[in-house]
Amino acid sequence: MASEEIIQLMGCVIRWTCPGVKDEQSGSGVVLIPQEGLILGQGSLLASLCFSNKALASRIYKGEFIGKEFLDSVKFEIMLDSRWNKASSNKRRAKEKVFEPEPFLSSDSVSSSFPRIYSCQCLAAYRNAAFHSVMCKVMPAESWTFESDIAGETEGATVENKKVAKENIEENKITYHLLSYFLIFKMEPITLVDTHLLTCFKDLEEKKVNQPLCSIGDAAEIVATPFGSQNPSVFFNSYSRGIISNVQGCWIVTDARCIPGSEGGPLFIMKQDGSRYLTGMVVASLCWKNKEWVGFSLACSLKSILSHLVMQTSKMNTKLQKLVNVKALDEKISSSTLLKYSDSLLPVAACTVLVRVGATWGSGVVVNKALGIILTCSHVIKDSQHHIVSVKTIQDSTEYKAQVLYSHKDHPHGPFDIAVLLCPEATSSIVDVGVPPIRPPKLGERVVVSGHALFSSDLQLLPSVTSGVISKLIDIHGHLCMVQTTCAVHAGTSGGPLLSQNGALLGIVVCNTVDKGSNSSYPHLNMSIPAYSLLPALNSYIGTQDPSVFSSFLIKDKVVRKLWALENTTLENFSQCSKSKL
Repeated sequence: MASEEIIQLMGCVIRWTCPGVKDEQSGSGVVLIPQEGLILGQGSLLASLCFSNKALASRIYKGEFIGKEFLDSVKFEIMLDSRWNKASSNKRRAKEKVFEPEPFLSSDSVSSSFPRIYSCQCLAAYRNAAFHSVMCKVMPAESWTFESDIAGETEGATVENKKVAKENIEENKITYHLLSYFLIFKMEPITLVDTHLLTCFKDLEEKKVNQPLCSIGDAAEIVATPFGSQNPSVFFNSYSRGIISNVQGCWIVTDARCIPGSEGGPLFIMKQDGSRYLTGMVVASLCWKNKEWVGFSLACSLKSILSHLVMQTSKMNTKLQKLVNVKALDEKISSSTLLKYSDSLLPVAACTVLVRVGATWGSGVVVNKALGIILTCSHVIKDSQHHIVSVKTIQDSTEYKAQVLYSHKDHPHGPFDIAVLLCPEATSSIVDVGVPPIRPPKLGERVVVSGHALFSSDLQLLPSVTSGVISKLIDIHGHLCMVQTTCAVHAGTSGGPLLSQNGALLGIVVCNTVDKGSNSSYPHLNMSIPAYSLLPALNSYIGTQDPSVFSSFLIKDKVVRKLWALENTTLENFSQCSKSKL
């Protein structure tokens, strides 16, 4: 069974130089077929070349095939784990350059952290039309920025600043189109001298074709090299882990974190039995939406990448066709919504609902199917006096009108940003799974957040899921009043559930953190209302159907109100506040 050590062997760095381009450029890549010397790269690698070559940029904009004749002036090199050797010299160490080992290391003790450098040729660059189509629909260029900084951030209206802003816009345009491009490289055939590593690698390689669907909630692993070739002795083939957050055909989003230079790195999924599968390639490691940093990594399905490779370059290397199962050409995804989630996350998905009020939306969580009780945030339904509040589950495309039983906006002195909705028509569509039980959270426990974040509610996407831990529990007078987590929380998640790995409801997500000075948001620092604090009132309503029981949410404690207003509360002013019970 493949281990972290084995999957690192599939990562590499691709670097290039070219007359007319000032600096060396680089990115991550995938060792695709070592015995044939085939390496897979990502289109972002060509960004600097497109900036200086308008003819090449024009072909990229049109989605045209880029043959090797367009890249003849570029010198490409591959940096591989030092355990790889040329197949022709598998009984001795390859006489290739090793990246600058420290003087105290002998040549026989070079770590895999010091990669070997091989020359190679780029055979072609091609667009994955299916991925480009999904990108234009789900992440349109006018709303998303894919680069290491926000385009057009230059202040002032000087001629120079306008020029920089124009260049940034052009840069983002090229970068966006390159997201759906992939590159195939050819080098000398390579192999592993270590027979155990070779056996494990072949086992992983065989799973590239007949592998299970990538499901939301699967454990996700990325092997990539931050900053590319800038400092590989430190960063080469670094490992990152998270979960698959959302899937739409060949479009994959994960909360496994990586940074620029990681584009082109392999994405693996790990099923509950421990089996690992190479499932995709990272295409964007850092992105922005409406000037807000988004803590997701974007990837493309490996089956889709290889399907388009075979369709466009079948005459280049007939052995490429053997790599992809014919069924992968159709890229048929099961029509059953729930099959897109891992088994452990089925209850999480089913209990998460979309809450829409006019043109705005947020999330909610079902806490009682029979009566149709749904919890969300008051700020999600703040316009309910002017618009209908509607609710939709993942198992029914219909949006049903919901009744507002309680809203914080009607009681501005209560600290909890909570609302209670009633919509039995929507909750009756939830089948085969139950609602999550409610319990107190534990400091440090692994958790997930589910919600309709970032992407337009009109796209009919499934709720996105992110993972993290309980980072802080805040209690006042022995009563828990706030839960902090490290899950990635963005606009649209508000009102969604915070759940344990076993599916217990721990909290209702309220917000992430914003630095008012820089206006920067921090998605991995967020707050939730503890669900256990709401349980007594919920149980009372289930027994009586009397909405007045929710008046218990009106906590009058000044300290609690200050905490939720994110005001500074010190030990000194804490003692001066009212000590009324929660």
